[in-house]
Amino acid sequence: SIRKMENLQGLLSLESLVLSFNEISKMEGLDTITTLRRLDLSFNLIRRLENLKTLSTLAELEMNSNLVHRAEDLSMLRKYVPNLTVLNFANNPVCEMKSYRHYVLRRLLKLTQLDG
Repeated sequence: SIRKMENLQGLLSLESLVLSFNEISKMEGLDTITTLRRLDLSFNLIRRLENLKTLSTLAELEMNSNLVHRAEDLSMLRKYVPNLTVLNFANNPVCEMKSYRHYVLRRLLKLTQLDG
């Protein structure tokens, strides 16, 4: 089981990264992968969205079944990955927020699929 995202710096033209079903607790090591279009970190232990600044090409983000709980983290998606078309946050504490769907859809205007 993988606990840390590391040794990714040589993957300069990587377009899809799947690290689901691990024990990753922090998003890191993505700063050199500027071509990433799909990132799957489902079923991990991630509490916060971070280190997204270089992921402007990201179109699909799978984060279901993690521990993300802050609405502010969702706002960061608009700033750093505005071209997202697919987003999955199902089974994260943040989904319990009263107006979660509306909050996300109002910020990410290019989404075609949310949580499913």
